[in-house]
Amino acid sequence: TPGAGNDGYALTWDDGAGEFVLTAAGGGVTDHGALTGLSDDDHSQYLLATGARTGASSQAQTFTNGIIGPSWKPASDSTTALQLQNAAGTSLVNLDTSNSRVGISTASPGYGLDVQHTGNLLTAYFYNPTASTGKTKVVMRAGAGNSLGGGSEPVLEVQNSAGTQTAFVRADGLIASTLVGTKDDNSVALVDTSKASGSYPVGVNLGSSAIVGWSSGAWYSAKDTTITRGAAGKVYIGSSSGGSAGTLVAASVGAGTASPSTTLHALTTDSGTSAVVNVATVGHNSSGTAAAGFGGGLAFNLQSSTTASQSAGLIASSWIVATHASRTARMALSAYDYNSAREGMRIDTDGSQALLGFYAHSAVAQQVLATGAGATVDNVISALQALGLVKQS
Repeated sequence: TPGAGNDGYALTWDDGAGEFVLTAAGGGVTDHGALTGLSDDDHSQYLLATGARTGASSQAQTFTNGIIGPSWKPASDSTTALQLQNAAGTSLVNLDTSNSRVGISTASPGYGLDVQHTGNLLTAYFYNPTASTGKTKVVMRAGAGNSLGGGSEPVLEVQNSAGTQTAFVRADGLIASTLVGTKDDNSVALVDTSKASGSYPVGVNLGSSAIVGWSSGAWYSAKDTTITRGAAGKVYIGSSSGGSAGTLVAASVGAGTASPSTTLHALTTDSGTSAVVNVATVGHNSSGTAAAGFGGGLAFNLQSSTTASQSAGLIASSWIVATHASRTARMALSAYDYNSAREGMRIDTDGSQALLGFYAHSAVAQQVLATGAGATVDNVISALQALGLVKQS
C-alpha cells in the first residue's frame, strides 16, 4: 500500500495478475535494449552494452563488423574489409584482410603495401624534422630466399612505365640493371666489410661486361670515352666498348696498343709514310719565369746490390738562353757513378746550327779542315780537342 516507507513507488496494472501492483517508479525511462548507462532520459549517456556488436549504419557509432577489445576485426575476411573513403565514396585507404594487403589510393592492392598516386606530387615522403638527433631510415629486409647467388630476389626494384624491371638492389649488396643467367654480369656491387671476401672485395665491384663511360651529350647518349674490362688483369680505355686508346695488362701499360710488349709501350698508328711523329712527350712548365738552366729530363733508375731505385742515367734538356724570342737549348746525355752524374755528350744550339761536345766539354760548331795535303795532323788533333774527344797529357 502507498504510504510511509514507499516513496518512489507507483501503482501499475499487472494484466497477468488482473490487479494493480506496487512497483518502483521509472521516471518514464524506456528499456532501450542494448543501450546502457541510462539513469534518466538524457540520451547523451547512451553507450552500447557489453557484448552488443551491431549498430545502425551511417551514424557516428557504426560498428557493423564489430569492435572486440582494442582490436578491430571483420565478421569475415574480404578484399575490401575496411575502407576510408572521400565524400564521393572513392577508396583512399583499403584493407584487404583476405590477402594481408593495404592499398593507398587503390581499392585493389596487389602487394603488401600498394601505393598508387596520380598528380604532380611525391608518391611517398619520409622526413624527420628533429634537429641534430633526427633520423630517417627506410629498411627493406630480405627473407631467407634473398641469399647471395643466382636466382635471388631483389629487395628494391625500379620499373619503367611498362612495368619492366630496369634496375634492382639485392640483399647481398648487388646493384644491377639486368640479371644474366645465374650470374650478374651487367652489374655494379657495393660490398661492405661484413660481406667482403676474396670473391667479393670491399668497394665497387663491376660485372665483366660493365662499362664506365662519358659523353658530351645526355647521360643516355652514345659514349665517346669508356673504360671497360678486356680480360683478367686488363683494362681498356677508348671510345668504344673494346677500347683503343690504351690498356693496362698486369704490370705493363700500353698507350695506343692493346698488347704492350714492354712495361711502358706507346704506339701511334696513322696513315703517314714519310714524316716523323712525336709518339711521347716529356715536359716541364713553371709558374714563375723560366731562366737559363731551366729544363726537364728522362731519368733511369736501377737497383744496386743493396738499394732500390738508384740513379743510373739521364737524358736532360735545358735552356741555354730562356728568352722566348732568342731561346736556345741544350740536350745532354749523362751516366751516374757512386759520386755523381758524368756527362758524356751534349748538343747545343746557337740560333743557326747545332753544336756538339763530349765529356762535358763546351759544345762547338762543326770543325773545318783544309782539303788535300793542306790538312795536318795538328789540324786534326785541334779539331778533336775542340770537340772534347782528345786532350793533351
